[in-house]
Amino acid sequence: MFIYAKRVRVLNLQQGPNKSSSTPSVSPQTYIFIATELEGRPLFPALQKIIMQTAPDLTDEFAPIPLIFTSSVQDVTFQGQDLSNGLSVHYCLPLVGERLASLRRLALSSNEEDIEASTFDAILQLTNLESLDIQLPQAKDPIPEFLAKAGRALKKLSSLTIDLHFSSHEVPTVDVLLAKWKTCPPSQSTLRILAIRDHRNPLSFTNREYNDIAQLLDLMFPSLVSIKPYCEADEDKPYWKDHWWFIEHLRLSTVHVLPLAFF
Repeated sequence: MFIYAKRVRVLNLQQGPNKSSSTPSVSPQTYIFIATELEGRPLFPALQKIIMQTAPDLTDEFAPIPLIFTSSVQDVTFQGQDLSNGLSVHYCLPLVGERLASLRRLALSSNEEDIEASTFDAILQLTNLESLDIQLPQAKDPIPEFLAKAGRALKKLSSLTIDLHFSSHEVPTVDVLLAKWKTCPPSQSTLRILAIRDHRNPLSFTNREYNDIAQLLDLMFPSLVSIKPYCEADEDKPYWKDHWWFIEHLRLSTVHVLPLAFF
């Protein structure tokens, strides 16, 4: 078995359509036996990508994690309805940071409402990330400052896709954010692509807000090449074609004036 395990590059641990959520696919005792046989060596030494689907009882679902989290893994996806479970937040994500030093791409997807704020703190510890995709549209308590913190902490990030919704009373106004960023040290973010979706209803911007948002994005992400709709199907939706497309147009058409010295 271990000979074939060396060939595994992608591991998909999603539940099948006929799998009972109350019965683990593999007995946890089996993982203990395998771990004993491996004597500290990784089960899949060449593994590059992991896809995991969380379930109501994560004790069984996460049993193989110590065996499969190896330094060769570059891409991890967590999806399902129990990302707020204590095992996910306090065990799994910290273990990602500890074991997966080469991790470049992380994706989280869930329709849960109760996502702990510490989930976002754990993500900020993954400083080698180049691509981050967070799809938590129903989360009640995302941290409004997360985007700014990600821009500072995840300096290698080049692609960011976020589906989060903040309570309006928690989010500083654009002019306040812009004023704050103008006084901050230059951002070291290397983010190049930002995918966005705006769910506000009604959706409206003042002329100043269009301009301020364009400036703010350039300050937060000085290497930003393009803003794009969350998916290709959104290109004709009002949030993009009537508003964010114009913000991107303003951002790209901004003339940066360099100081000149005359002698």
